[in-house]
Amino acid sequence: MVNHGRADGAYQTPMGLAQQVCAYLANVRMVRPTAVLEPTCGLGHFLEASKVFGASQYLGVELNADYVSQARQTLGSGVRLIQGDILATDVRALLGSFESVLILGNPPWVNRATRGALGAAQCATLSARSLGLRGIEALTGASNFDLSLPIMLKLAQDFRDCSAVMAMLCKTSTARALLCELKRQDIPFARCALLEFDAKKHFGVDTGACLMVLDLRGAGATGCELYHLDQPTQLVGRLEFVNGALRPCGTASSLSAWCEAGADAALVPWRSGLKHDCAKVMELTEAGSGLWRNGLGEVVALEPDYVFPLVKSSHIKNPVITTFRKTVVVPQRKLREDTAHLRSDAPLVWQYLVNHRSLLAARKSSIYRGAPEFSLFGLGDYSFARFKVALSGFYYEPRFALLADPAGRPVMLDDTCYFLAAPSFEVGYALMLLLNCAPVQDFLRSLTFADAKRPYTQKLLGRLDVAKVAAQLSVTELVSCEARLGLSPRLSAADYQALRAWLGVETFFFLLGVKKKKKLA
Repeated sequence: MVNHGRADGAYQTPMGLAQQVCAYLANVRMVRPTAVLEPTCGLGHFLEASKVFGASQYLGVELNADYVSQARQTLGSGVRLIQGDILATDVRALLGSFESVLILGNPPWVNRATRGALGAAQCATLSARSLGLRGIEALTGASNFDLSLPIMLKLAQDFRDCSAVMAMLCKTSTARALLCELKRQDIPFARCALLEFDAKKHFGVDTGACLMVLDLRGAGATGCELYHLDQPTQLVGRLEFVNGALRPCGTASSLSAWCEAGADAALVPWRSGLKHDCAKVMELTEAGSGLWRNGLGEVVALEPDYVFPLVKSSHIKNPVITTFRKTVVVPQRKLREDTAHLRSDAPLVWQYLVNHRSLLAARKSSIYRGAPEFSLFGLGDYSFARFKVALSGFYYEPRFALLADPAGRPVMLDDTCYFLAAPSFEVGYALMLLLNCAPVQDFLRSLTFADAKRPYTQKLLGRLDVAKVAAQLSVTELVSCEARLGLSPRLSAADYQALRAWLGVETFFFLLGVKKKKKLA
């Protein structure tokens, strides 16, 4: 296997894998194209293997001029190669007339952040708006999609009204994301199949991967079929759309009727933790009274009013967390607050940040451009709530924990975690038990996939109607959960009633950080 171009995400497809894919399309799916298009064709292995179809025209598009030069030498005159960016290329115009087209390929697997960190040039401007992302969402993790996603989406848009089949090697998570985008943008397809294969064997990449075969020759599909590429006729499962979300068939149980938030529900606003992108400076460990040690090994004195306990994804193991291994410097109290006041209000913190100005200024994310110096994101009044119920977005098992510092300091989370703020320890404790109950756990797992890089997101958690769940579950079920978690009995019926009362109108304003309660009209 030749693995060229790590920086631009171009994992060249081994010829044996390309031939296996083409044999499947020809012999199992009975694809008979008159034209074959390979976007991001690299060295053209798919174009070479696809000669088995005997199409009347073959077209490859590739950004890397060196790849184009090598491919021209090996593919011969019967294949037309264009050096250019697939996202900025009108391939329909280049193909001209055709009866049916097979779009075949292996687009880049790296995401935008990794590509930038490796120093590679961007393909073309990727429009976050085309993927339904706006505002802060388009500046943070939600827009950090694999480059293959906008490429495949563009091709589905370009060929939606003609006889086309798209067969792409990609991460399984990217294939699911594309299906959701097709659904959101109302792009019809007649059939979809995901055929898993061993990416470690073929590409040396330890990730879930598949051949995604999307038949654009019609409409009516409501999900997709699951196979393995080595046994392409043996159905192993299906995915379906339920209430707009893609789920494995059979997982959308009766729980959806009382767990899922409807369009008219007042959703409890989940929050994400702090984003700072400079752990060596901003994350500390205690080194004595008024002293902290940073990731550079420096021991520093700081004003304690600007240093808070920190919980990261890997710390969320126990259902109640009251001791903390890390702390974090929080120089702001609200988003985009000017930090210049620290010069007089907290001179030690100010000097510490100034001493590490170059590291903070070197943060790569565009979110920091134009923001006040030393800014953090994921910050609001809710960040300073004393009690929080949180989970990691990284683990498939949705384990919730109540965070409470005995010293009364607000506990911060990093941006891989999500949380709800609670008004008291008792309410937070009851909320933690509620979220850890088996029906809620089953419901959340039904919304996500074990191989997702981040199984739980702020948007996905918003599908859970916490108030509706509290109205359904009894205190006995919470007490049972308490025992299952190995906790000493402490939940009372009064505590659960307080949680239910809190999950009313007052809750909505509290979680939004509104200090003055208002009456609904």
